[in-house]
Amino acid sequence: MAPLLALSVSCGGGEEAPRPSGSAMAAPPPIAKREQNSAPVVESVALNPRDPLPGVPVEVHAEVRDPDGDPFRLRFQWKVNGEIVTGASQSRLALNDARKGDRIEVTVVATDGRLESRPWSERTRVGNRPPLLQGVTLDPQGTVRSGDDLLASPEAYDPDEDALRFEYTWLVNGKEARRGGREFSTRGLTRGDKIRVRVIASDGSDSTRAEESREITLGNSPPLIKEIPGAQTDEGLFRYSFEAEDPDGDRNLRFRLGKAPEGMRIDPILGVATWRPKPSQVGTHPVEVIVQDGQGDGSALHFEVTVAATVADSDEQPPAAAP
Repeated sequence: MAPLLALSVSCGGGEEAPRPSGSAMAAPPPIAKREQNSAPVVESVALNPRDPLPGVPVEVHAEVRDPDGDPFRLRFQWKVNGEIVTGASQSRLALNDARKGDRIEVTVVATDGRLESRPWSERTRVGNRPPLLQGVTLDPQGTVRSGDDLLASPEAYDPDEDALRFEYTWLVNGKEARRGGREFSTRGLTRGDKIRVRVIASDGSDSTRAEESREITLGNSPPLIKEIPGAQTDEGLFRYSFEAEDPDGDRNLRFRLGKAPEGMRIDPILGVATWRPKPSQVGTHPVEVIVQDGQGDGSALHFEVTVAATVADSDEQPPAAAP
């Protein structure tokens, strides 16, 4: 029997491509490299105003940079005296209920949606509000004469309820006379001198502008009789020498009698009163001596003179008179 022949025919012009055998698989496509993200960076935080006041809002300004140029948003947390302020998550905080010295703290965090920055905290304290000085008055309100004491009464208010201290400067005729207390003595001054006071209020941290009182002009002061003089006798004539002082230095003083026993006379310039009592004038007599200055102001001295007979039942002997 003739042998069988196997004939292999190739349709291509080259070698046959190798076929995979067994469990071998095709190689996967290459995987792209994952993108790297960087967190935003808070570079600075500032509060404005730096020393906020009660009732005035405080705002935070933050400088932020994102290394990748991604958009970011900010998150704020506010604290007052260490306590978180509920609902305060914006860049602005109202200080309606704050008081002087309260501690204010804000923490800022920036995020790009995937990563957050390191938190940055900034702190300050509620500042001081200066006092208010509305004016100053002087007492007494009426006529002021040499020798009177003046009292300054400032009208001031401190919004933080701080205790206030006042500085007083007294001026006489436009020149500083004394710096110090509320009271001022006009002793040694004369009619026509002009007085006012300058006041500054301080709460220990801030001071007000100086405020001045109205200017007062010292009025005329009446002269005063020093004392009741002793009587001098000369053969039944009694003499009383009165002396007076005028706070304004007036020298043109005049004396006269108000009430006086019959026969008593007084020299209007020298102030010497004379009297020769009659035996019928035994007893006590009221006397009023008046002194006036050139302005018409005066004062009076009142006393009594007692006349006693020196010889009983005698109408011939002069009586004795004594104040």
